Amino acid sequence: VALEHKAGEWLLKNQHGDIIATAETVVIANALNSVAFQQSSWLPVTARQGQITQVSSTELSQALRCVVAGEGYVTPAHLGSHVVGATFDHVSDDERDTRPTPSSKADKRNLEQLNALVPDLRSDNTTDTENSWVGLRCTTTDHLPIAGPLPDHTAYLTNYSELRHGHRWSEYPDAQYHDGLFVLTGLGAHGTVAAPLAAELIASQACGDPAPISRTLANALHPGRFIVRDLKRLMV
Repeated sequence: VALEHKAGEWLLKNQHGDIIATAETVVIANALNSVAFQQSSWLPVTARQGQITQVSSTELSQALRCVVAGEGYVTPAHLGSHVVGATFDHVSDDERDTRPTPSSKADKRNLEQLNALVPDLRSDNTTDTENSWVGLRCTTTDHLPIAGPLPDHTAYLTNYSELRHGHRWSEYPDAQYHDGLFVLTGLGAHGTVAAPLAAELIASQACGDPAPISRTLANALHPGRFIVRDLKRLMV
């Protein structure tokens, strides 16, 4: 429940204040609970509810050989079923700590989305809903993951405060980070495809290896992007 940096290493503490582990490098990768630590409490993660629908395959749909994705997706049949998804619904703060339950309305939306994506897949009208699953996604305001070293929030606000006055030509000091502390979260919009590469990015940063992606893309995932954007929005 707490992280403390001391003598070049991180102390991981439980609810009683006991040290349960130590490490030189820590990656905060616990979805919506990534804001539970003092160092990362400012991260702008938000909850979205996502429901997938399992439908029985038909003689026609068995011919599908790859995932079809667009506004939603459908997987090839496996053991006689397809997975269709997924909803992306707003969740209030009061609902974040609850266990969501599947709804028939969400199933209906998934199937309508499937019909728009692959109109002929269910043309014989024999595909039935078999099962549904719903969970909470951890997303960000720009729907991109957060992956990289965790900035020192207070130092960012102090060192780059002139951004709010439009002084982009000023000389600014190098960004300050919490030594050996990284974050990987906000994967609720692009997690399946982004998580492995984002993890490789963090590994390269932690080890001083060449990055697996361009600087432009790494900056797009950088945790500090939200602080800089907020400072620019507050121009006076």
